[in-house]
Amino acid sequence: MGLLSRQTLKHRCLVLSKEGYSHVQLTRCFSINRSTLYRWLKAPTTALSTLEKRILQLHEESEFTYGVNRMMHALRLEGIPIGRAKVRKKMRALKLKPHYPKPVFYRKSLSHYAENTLNQVFYTKDINTIWVGDISYIYTQQGWLYLAVVLDLFSRKVVGWACSKTIDTDLTEKALRLAVHRRKPQKGLLFHSDRGSQYTSKQYRDCLSEFHMVASQSRAGKCTDNAVTERFFRSLKCERVHRQNYRTFDEALLNIADYIERYYNHQRLHSTLGYLSPVMFERQKANTKMLFN
Repeated sequence: MGLLSRQTLKHRCLVLSKEGYSHVQLTRCFSINRSTLYRWLKAPTTALSTLEKRILQLHEESEFTYGVNRMMHALRLEGIPIGRAKVRKKMRALKLKPHYPKPVFYRKSLSHYAENTLNQVFYTKDINTIWVGDISYIYTQQGWLYLAVVLDLFSRKVVGWACSKTIDTDLTEKALRLAVHRRKPQKGLLFHSDRGSQYTSKQYRDCLSEFHMVASQSRAGKCTDNAVTERFFRSLKCERVHRQNYRTFDEALLNIADYIERYYNHQRLHSTLGYLSPVMFERQKANTKMLFN
């Protein structure tokens, strides 16, 4: 039955059956037993309301990750006045459960490098004033693929990223240069990272100096000092990577690009941003600023 919830799958089969698809086609397409399909088709069905249909659609569009809060805010953004209790009731009736991540355990680092200027203050009032970066790894059948990202702390938007088969400074530098090319920040931007050699090398420090950025790094063994990027990777792996089986580097690259550029930046509702996507949040703040200028 794949990633579809049982209720979503049942509803889809009923709709397609009415449209003329045969039982054989449905069982093969959705990998379900004929007995299960016959039971669904013979059972008395209650027509879904417009709200319930939209909840099913949003659940699928979110790649089965929206819980009650995000579902409620997604519906409100569409002009549907609804409370948390009603959303919870509907999702329970439809047997929709979000896909939650597993606990993350951090390894300590004993190296000593730059001062932790950010000091876990994960908030800034202005765009392009504080960026955070980190590296993670993606398994493919061809080997490990490494992903470096740069996030703007203002909106949590991924402003730069790069993938490579090797985990080196070139990887982190490519992500940073893409971020600079896209955003063109002013001098004095604070860039925070962990103490990995990819961020402490002379090559990377020279790159920061080239763009007149100020370096900040997590304390030894304190991955929580870079919690924003850790949280992004947690979402990426839970909502996309751990539910895929990448055969090639290119397949993984295309799928990660889709998650970042289409889904995460533009569609995924972020609780820290008042349940707006990063792009929506930046537009809202830009419009507000124009009104008061």
